[in-house]
Amino acid sequence: LLESQGQVPPETPPVEELAAPKPVAADTILSSVLNIAELNSGDADVIEIIRKNPNDPSAQILAVNSLVETRKQAQQTPATAGAVMASGGGSAVEGDTLESVTAELDAETAKVKKDFSKIKELRKKSLEFLPKE
Repeated sequence: LLESQGQVPPETPPVEELAAPKPVAADTILSSVLNIAELNSGDADVIEIIRKNPNDPSAQILAVNSLVETRKQAQQTPATAGAVMASGGGSAVEGDTLESVTAELDAETAKVKKDFSKIKELRKKSLEFLPKE
């Protein structure tokens, strides 16, 4: 259309296609080692191993072996005492119920000579049985 009107169309430069990133692929030896180790070639650590050692299958296999050993040790290492969640949580002595504590509290307050520290303790214990908001 532009040529018929006497105008020359501007040349469009060819579109450069960016090379797609090559997927990281494990060779057959490495993939068999990964199968034995029950690892996936899509695992982030495995991909990192392949990228660090692109043309060295023996280094890849040694690194995968090291990765497997590290993960195995992490699973077998017992948790430290500080990382273990404490059991309990300040609940009342086993065997106590709201009814038994309330009955004991009522008996204590009915006495002529009251033990106010015991009354305070029983009230605190009875509050532990009530639902928290």
